[in-house]
Amino acid sequence: MFNMFSSFGFPPAVDGVDYLSPEDAKKGMDTGQFKAVVDVRTPGEYYTAHIPESELAPVMNVNGLLDKLEQYKNEEILLYCNTKNSSSMAAKVLATAGFKNLAVLDGGISEWSKRGYPIEN
Repeated sequence: MFNMFSSFGFPPAVDGVDYLSPEDAKKGMDTGQFKAVVDVRTPGEYYTAHIPESELAPVMNVNGLLDKLEQYKNEEILLYCNTKNSSSMAAKVLATAGFKNLAVLDGGISEWSKRGYPIEN
């Protein structure tokens, strides 16, 4: 398997993946830019708090992630986690599998909620 982590223990930025500020991600969501908004955290984290209308597809279940998102392979997908580390790993997995239109919420749900954007639980 490929090396998903840099020497500091964090995943590096993924070539061809857009890292969006919470403001830009919100604009994209409001305009229907993304066919799917995907929370790649654990089910426990998702059910505690998540972005409205997002789907759960944990990055730690790679096969499940790929299966769940296959229908969006040629569509724009926004990935998020708590910060951006797990969503960067998911972007790497998806890009390696041929997904092309990927974006990561830079700062994750943490930065999203700091801006006062909606959260569901």
